[in-house]
Amino acid sequence: MANFIEQKQFRELKKLIDYHIGSKLQGIALQDLSARINQFLRQPTLDDYYVEVLVHRLLQLGADFEYYVQAYMFKSMPDDYTRRELSLLEDELFAYIEKKLIGKPLEQKITHQLIAQLHQQQPEMSKEKCHQKAMGNWAWLIPHMLILIIMQQLFRLIKDAILKDKQVNRKGRIRIKKM
Repeated sequence: MANFIEQKQFRELKKLIDYHIGSKLQGIALQDLSARINQFLRQPTLDDYYVEVLVHRLLQLGADFEYYVQAYMFKSMPDDYTRRELSLLEDELFAYIEKKLIGKPLEQKITHQLIAQLHQQQPEMSKEKCHQKAMGNWAWLIPHMLILIIMQQLFRLIKDAILKDKQVNRKGRIRIKKM
């Protein structure tokens, strides 16, 4: 299997991941993290609850959701990153989403949840009307939601790997002093 992160299409994403890892992981822990990231990028999955929360946030923010995602991405970047690098990262992720995620189960799960929440907010509206409204008003924001999902999941994987490595490689024990 191809290593997704090592491909040319993820040059900026690899820089961002390397920045967040820093020198905190080496050896087997780094290889394990790389395998988990590649597995996630091959076939991204997500909990139903997390999708529900993100769809609620999308409906709450409306058109500002795009700026929310861009701010999240920019906040996660190193200080020396420029707008050009931010746009390159967005382009990489949009290309990945167009190839791998549009029309796939994760995108369909988001669409179904979006329709369900619209129907829940306005119960008098029919399912067909909710579907039209979801695909007309909100469908252009689904790729931004997928970018947010990818970024948050990658950072979660990195944080979990660093925490696990610290637990395994802890030197000494915690001692409690008697008063």
